[in-house]
Amino acid sequence: MIDTVRLWTRAQPTTEHLIWWERQEKNTPAGKHYLEYHFNPSADTGIPIRATYHPESRIGPHLFLLEMSLPRVLFGSNWQLVFDIEAAITAADCIIASVNAFPPLSSVGDMTISRLDVCYNYLLGDLLPHYLNTLARLHYARRDSARFNTETVEFRAKSVKSKFYDKHRETNGEAPAGLLRHEVTLHGAAKVKPALGFERPVTLHDLHPHMLKQVLEDDLDRLGIHNRPFRTSLNAAQALTEKYGPIRGPRLFGVLTMYQQFGPDQIADMLRITKATVTRLLADVRKADMSTALTDTETDLPPLTITLPTDLPPFNLQTCSQTPGVTPPLIEDWIASMRHLSTSTVRRALNALSALFIWAVRFNHAPTNPVDRVERPKATLRIQPCPSCEQVAALLHACHGTTEQTALIAMATSGLRRAELLSLQWPDVDLTKGRLRIRGKGDKHREVLIFTELAAHLHTLHVESDLPRTGPVFRGRQGRALQQSTLQRWFTLWRQRAGLTPDNGDRFTLHSLRRFAAKQWLNHGLNIRHVQILLGHNDLQTTIRYLNYHLDEIQHAALLQQQ
Repeated sequence: MIDTVRLWTRAQPTTEHLIWWERQEKNTPAGKHYLEYHFNPSADTGIPIRATYHPESRIGPHLFLLEMSLPRVLFGSNWQLVFDIEAAITAADCIIASVNAFPPLSSVGDMTISRLDVCYNYLLGDLLPHYLNTLARLHYARRDSARFNTETVEFRAKSVKSKFYDKHRETNGEAPAGLLRHEVTLHGAAKVKPALGFERPVTLHDLHPHMLKQVLEDDLDRLGIHNRPFRTSLNAAQALTEKYGPIRGPRLFGVLTMYQQFGPDQIADMLRITKATVTRLLADVRKADMSTALTDTETDLPPLTITLPTDLPPFNLQTCSQTPGVTPPLIEDWIASMRHLSTSTVRRALNALSALFIWAVRFNHAPTNPVDRVERPKATLRIQPCPSCEQVAALLHACHGTTEQTALIAMATSGLRRAELLSLQWPDVDLTKGRLRIRGKGDKHREVLIFTELAAHLHTLHVESDLPRTGPVFRGRQGRALQQSTLQRWFTLWRQRAGLTPDNGDRFTLHSLRRFAAKQWLNHGLNIRHVQILLGHNDLQTTIRYLNYHLDEIQHAALLQQQ
């Protein structure tokens, strides 16, 4: 399951060794001089190992690098999978010992890995072209996607690369036909360590096929295809409708269809939603037991599955431990020692410890997560900061221009979130009915009320902007959609001009204006259910926690409803 591997160690070849090497000198733009030696044997020598020697390097003197394909070392070709890593180490050590150009070296199994190609072969037969076409439609977060030809799909980042390609064509027919190679390349020791679950440099002796399988499955999971079939258009539409109903299901299918041709950024622009919303919609598609790429075949393509031989040696790493010192009683004592801290701080500390053990269990560094057997302190309800009517009036007085005033009034009277305010479009504004159509969190749409003062400011804003009633309501100086950083900067300036800074004890935030709106609705006679609908909360308990009312406020609202 390993193809190419690059290893480094410290070694100093003698002059007799270096006569077989090619000397190269380099000068950097900064004026530094580098000397290095390269050993690149030709194919007819039968030596499948290349080497580089740096007398001086950034990480110290006498840096000796080896690069080899373990399948080529063990089998003479690079398409077969290496499951017996120790056998490959022994074969590489024997080859190195027979090469006169190399100085005495430690075993390759003890050298530090600085590049690792983890790979697997899927025997797909005639379906291989369909898999490649389908994989080419996927988007890998924070990586560049590339389709070089009909045989290769790559997803690239600076230090990691995922690649799917036709191994039969790549080897000119040496590998069996219909063989899809899945390859994950990790560049740099700093990238290899976390990918394999280590905090120290990783060697070949540390590796096991189960560990490498996890790397490949993590890669499939990031692509959203782990244990998920590739659906046809018809089956995808049916599955989404069955799971989400006749309204949301077809809408998700529409987004999925667009995704086959466009990236998330383009879809967000066309649908006038945020990229985060597109990501959530595609995540909902995956929850219907399918990938986000549709196949052009008549039937669904099965998921790509990694299977290991049954006769592998046991997976007993020396790094595994039973962590005898971290037990539930010890964690409970630790919690008791933090009694002077707030409950939320203690819960965050426990969450961090639990995340560490989840990682440890996953990579066999610990048998279980002891945090799961500890009772966590219950969260306490804190009074969230909320501005008063006088403070909101002071902020409004500190605004410069109609756009700033309208933005403040929209949040303080209609309870809009920041993202909802910034994504508000003129077609969503209905001044006749006094309503705003909001694209909310989790791609939920709702309508909120336009109160008199907000309606007047929206009308003034439209007249002053002298723009057609299309596009975003709130724009910056260049006429483009207002950015969140600009809105936050406005709020900071409003507070400074109004003298409402944290130094003066006024610790409310921009989001507190939404809480202010909700309290005003309740104080003016709306019941808690109406407030829940206007805020867009699914659960009434969320609204109750959100308002976090004092007893006198609840009593005042109850009296208003009785009148």
